[in-house]
Amino acid sequence: MKKNISIMTFVFILVCVIIQVNIPATACASELKDCRVVNPYEPITYEKMKDYIKKLEAEFPELLETEVIGKSVDGRDIILVKMGKGDHLFNIIGSMHARERITTNIILQNIEDYGNAYRKNKKIDGYDVRKLLDQVTIYFVPNANPDGVDYTILGEKAILTDEAREAYQEVKTNPHSKWWDPDLRWKANIRGVDLNYNWDFGWDKEDSFFDIGKPADAFFKGHYPHSEPEVKAIKRLTVNHPFLMYFSYHTQGRLIFWYKYQTGEDLEDAIEVTKKIEKYTGFVPVPAANNIPENHSSYRGYADWTVAEFNKIGMTIEFAQGGYCEKDFDEIYKPGKALPLLLAAEVLRLESKYDHYVYIEDQLVQRFKNLDESREFINKNIKGDVKDSVKVEVIRDDELLIQGERLLPLRAVLEECGMEIHWYGSLGLKKIFAKPGIIFNWS
Repeated sequence: MKKNISIMTFVFILVCVIIQVNIPATACASELKDCRVVNPYEPITYEKMKDYIKKLEAEFPELLETEVIGKSVDGRDIILVKMGKGDHLFNIIGSMHARERITTNIILQNIEDYGNAYRKNKKIDGYDVRKLLDQVTIYFVPNANPDGVDYTILGEKAILTDEAREAYQEVKTNPHSKWWDPDLRWKANIRGVDLNYNWDFGWDKEDSFFDIGKPADAFFKGHYPHSEPEVKAIKRLTVNHPFLMYFSYHTQGRLIFWYKYQTGEDLEDAIEVTKKIEKYTGFVPVPAANNIPENHSSYRGYADWTVAEFNKIGMTIEFAQGGYCEKDFDEIYKPGKALPLLLAAEVLRLESKYDHYVYIEDQLVQRFKNLDESREFINKNIKGDVKDSVKVEVIRDDELLIQGERLLPLRAVLEECGMEIHWYGSLGLKKIFAKPGIIFNWS
């Protein structure tokens, strides 16, 4: 009998130990271990990217939200990953150029690293991840050109539809790109439009290098601005969200293309942010912040367009230099590890300047520094049928500067008359294109 009691006592103590030790360990396992799903040392196809994003969202549901913002030429989703809980927003666009696909790896690794650091309340390179992401939300588009990226990885078998295959057949006979790896020369989307030259700023500027006239693997700007579905998706995202800064990731030369014809306070803000990026990354600003040449030229890129449209900071950040591949990821990633956190801190530093809140149909869509910029945005971008009016409000310090005005949508009116409108705010120029090609200018 004594022996049986001893055995029962031992079993009872063992069960208590298991309950006390193992159950809490299981409950806290996700907090103790880093999530590691992304392999940044290999090319990331569209399907692999979707799988990574799905797993990251499941791992960090309190911090991540995903959304499909559009479709590519070949029918792939353009995926947005929102990271953070804050009301102050900025965006980062990856892989607009197909062969620069490693920017997708950089962004996905950022998401994984920041999720782990947020959960453990750890800092990355001195930046308090939890504090920043509680106040700021980063809108990542990891891959803006999924058709082109998959083509650089899988070749022609990546093409899904007959329409895309037909367009590709015309493009592949018109090579214009040079690259250290012939298999990676492709920059464009699958029908031969360079997505970072398809933006409506400086569209008519003559340039024999970029105005090649027909679809190609690189440098063709398109037949008209914002012609491509990938560009349309990013434009919609940009117009309809109150981002305070805009960034496009590329991989040519460890450079910061930051100057977009800003003046006054806008120029001072851009210079200060550029200097901080330069200090952290070691990348070279173009042009030098203290020596802006009078003949400096920058046009048709996403960053060019955003600065002209919204009078905020927009930059193209170039990672890597010379020949590289995914096996070089650690070296390429180092200057980008905390870069979005640096940018988040700068958003917080500057956000109070953007105190004019633009609401369309009760939805906050933009923030500006003054009423003139707010009105200009409304005139350019108000949506709706010509028969309808649209509710517009501009609020500053809880004061309604525009109280429930209902404005007729200018763009829709012009389109109804067979016209197209193009705005070049930084140049002080607006144009209406009336078919069949008559142009009206005013400033």
